[in-house]
Amino acid sequence: AAAAAAAATAAAAGEEARLLAFEYSRYLQPARRPTSADWLHSLRGLPRSKMLRQIQNPLLSITGFSFVVTFAHCVLGMPGWPSLSGHTLLGAALSLLLVFRTNSAYQRFQEGRKIWNDILDLCRDIALSVALYRMDAGSRRIRLIRTSLQAFPFAMQRHVRSRDSNEIRDRLQALLDQLQQARYALNEKDVSGAEAGGSTINAHSPPKNRPLQIIQRLLKCIKSIKNREDVFTNRERVWLLGMVIQLSHTIGRCERLVQTPVPMSYARHTTRFVSIWTLTLPFALVGSLRWSTVPVVMIITWALFGILEIGHSIEDPFRESIELTPICEAIYHDCARALPPRSNAHAYD
Repeated sequence: AAAAAAAATAAAAGEEARLLAFEYSRYLQPARRPTSADWLHSLRGLPRSKMLRQIQNPLLSITGFSFVVTFAHCVLGMPGWPSLSGHTLLGAALSLLLVFRTNSAYQRFQEGRKIWNDILDLCRDIALSVALYRMDAGSRRIRLIRTSLQAFPFAMQRHVRSRDSNEIRDRLQALLDQLQQARYALNEKDVSGAEAGGSTINAHSPPKNRPLQIIQRLLKCIKSIKNREDVFTNRERVWLLGMVIQLSHTIGRCERLVQTPVPMSYARHTTRFVSIWTLTLPFALVGSLRWSTVPVVMIITWALFGILEIGHSIEDPFRESIELTPICEAIYHDCARALPPRSNAHAYD
């Protein structure tokens, strides 16, 4: 009977490891990137383009204004401007302004991706490093550290986004519940009230900064690991605490991107410059293009305001530009593999 029970436990652990590997493989798939062969699909999707919906207000307004100018010239005899020299001179300045605006937004996108890559690396490093001292930490601390590392990216995702989905909110709440259970289990035996007495978090009022709360729990948990001869000493403790401190720095780096947007005067001046340039463009084109002025102005407006909108969309990389959920899931599964429950530890080797 004992052998049968052990075999059943091993089979269940192996099945859990297989399912974990299958789930993790979903997030190892390379991201889809556009190619030159997608040009026809891209053209067909233009009417459903999200960017087109976001710029439809200036696009329709300027196109309608160009129609009024064209009608006044072709039907009512209103004279047009004699040359395009003014728009030609200002076009170079407008191009540079749009390039600088888009580059500054793309730099913020790159920095945001680097921050989340650091979160991924640090969570993996902490989990793998703590696994080396599994016997010294004990099963309760291992559970608390594993759950904290799994909950941290989901808490960060919600922290840096003003809007989040119900799925992410429910997933984070489930992980926070597990973290609370692990903390209670640890308090009962290992730190015996040190955490409970020193906790500054009120369970009845949600904290304003959940990622920082998780960092605090991690620091207290690692600090409470007892020394054991030359295996785990203050040297190893400071090493682990240093990695947790580096993880806490990513919170401030994300908050800096979210709370420090591109200066409003710069963004507004760019928008006003593009608007005035496109609004006056029909007066310069109508003399030579006549009724063709309307579609030409519409295409130019779509192109310029589209570039401007791209800069606006990637300026805050954590809302729409960077897909954070696959990174969170990768951290979740990596920590589960590095710090599995003791009964399943052999199944992940």
